[in-house]
Amino acid sequence: PPMFHLVHELTGGHTDSINTLAFSPCGVYLASGGDDRQLIIWRVSDGTLLYRLVLESAVTAVMWHPTGRGVLFCACENGAFCRLKDLSKARTDMSLTLSISSG
Repeated sequence: PPMFHLVHELTGGHTDSINTLAFSPCGVYLASGGDDRQLIIWRVSDGTLLYRLVLESAVTAVMWHPTGRGVLFCACENGAFCRLKDLSKARTDMSLTLSISSG
């Protein structure tokens, strides 16, 4: 028997290699980042793509803040670092707070 059970296929997302994945502390979201410069937030329960950000270079790391307050950190290949906050409060118009700094 298989070691895992496929629940959802995440489609319509990345167009190149995925470099990093991180589940939110509450288990509701999955963040993914890849060589296609995309940071994508998925809803785990049904595999829905919720947010897509295209950055200036490949996404090499994503990490949720451990308090579970909807804060996500993202690092890019070019040294840029971004923090997205209030993801849990984001509305369907996809308004997010994003701050970016270069290394």
